[in-house]
Amino acid sequence: MDMKHPSARQFTWGLWGLNHCFISLLKLMAIYNSDKPMLKLLTYVTIPTFGYCVLGQKQMAKAGGDVGGFVAICGVQILCLGYLGFLC
Repeated sequence: MDMKHPSARQFTWGLWGLNHCFISLLKLMAIYNSDKPMLKLLTYVTIPTFGYCVLGQKQMAKAGGDVGGFVAICGVQILCLGYLGFLC
């Protein structure tokens, strides 16, 4: 089975979405509880995600796609989580 198969796409997007929801919940809980170690960890996790999105944007642009929104969101998350985890 590969990504061309509809059930593979559904499973993959579902898995990605579920993971995204849990990571988002961790971020919200860390902010709500002022959990500095978790905020720092989540900052470190978001940095490679940002890099991956930047690289993905270059590939997507070649194919006529755009993930600029993900690049922007990840960039803002790095700034916010980093500020809360390291500077507050």
